[in-house]
Amino acid sequence: MAESGQERTEDATPKRKQDARKKGQVVRSTDLPPAVGLLAGVLVLRMTAPAAWGDFAGVLRNGLTTIARPDLSARDAVGLVSQSMMGGLLAIVPVLGALLVGGVATGLLQTGFVVSTKAIMPDFGKVNPLSGMKRLFSPKTGFELLKMVLRLVIFIAVTIGVAQSVMAQIMALGMTGIGGVAGILGDAIYALLLRVAMAGAVLAALDYGFQRWQFNKSLKMTKQEIRDEMRQTEGDPQIKSRIRRLQRERARKRMMSEVPKSTVVIANPTHFAIALRYESGKTRAPIVVAKGKDLIAQQIKAVAAQHGVPIVENPPLARTLYASVAVGREIPYHLYRAVAEVLAFIYRLKRRW
Repeated sequence: MAESGQERTEDATPKRKQDARKKGQVVRSTDLPPAVGLLAGVLVLRMTAPAAWGDFAGVLRNGLTTIARPDLSARDAVGLVSQSMMGGLLAIVPVLGALLVGGVATGLLQTGFVVSTKAIMPDFGKVNPLSGMKRLFSPKTGFELLKMVLRLVIFIAVTIGVAQSVMAQIMALGMTGIGGVAGILGDAIYALLLRVAMAGAVLAALDYGFQRWQFNKSLKMTKQEIRDEMRQTEGDPQIKSRIRRLQRERARKRMMSEVPKSTVVIANPTHFAIALRYESGKTRAPIVVAKGKDLIAQQIKAVAAQHGVPIVENPPLARTLYASVAVGREIPYHLYRAVAEVLAFIYRLKRRW
């Protein structure tokens, strides 16, 4: 039993999956491409077989006619053989093409374009006898054995079923002729191939699901690995917290340095303080150069008093400015009148002095 917090219970992160892919580790079923290729080939065979059979029958008739000629030459015989071979090749090319395209396309859909030199490097851990024993009794080995048994059982069952059907049809035909028997055998071969291909596709789909489960299980992470990865990608939380604190302190110092240059500080007696700067002809509207609440509000008022900046208590306006205007921004239009009254009051006081 692994120590607490060290069991691989967490799903793999996107980075973990990406790193595995770079190493060539992807979900891959070796059964799926040949199964899909075989199924595609059988379906193409069904579509091309009638035409191919007609061509073959024509070649056969031509061959029998040619062979019966008493003046048959060696050149004619070679031509007949070449024609027969070419006809056979043309008949199987579509089937072979379907096998190839189906297999390759399925392989690419499974893994995509994965190129990794690590996947082909020798892994000496695989020749370790202990590792070999573990693999021998692993779930993967058991699943492979189960697939072999299922394939054998399915093939035997399908073959017996098709054979019984063929025998019954041949017995029903009686002495109809070789043409009828050939047709039955052709249909039987197609039925056998189709059923085997469909069964193989089902087994391959199950194998893909198992391989995906095994792959995701192998990539599972411990909680500590998750934390370590977060530190690597995002930085240590403590360091990030310290950096944010330093940034806030620098921003506060920069803000406080603007208070002596402000025109007025509008305050709630205890909670809020907002420093505004307005220079006629230079700024379109008053600008919030500093704001804060509680302790920072007291600091703003202290700096303002120290540098002779007027402080006006207006709780509703102070709360509104604090909630709606960011530092460095002009006040909104709907607050022009309220702030203008405060500024007018300040200017009247200055004229009296």
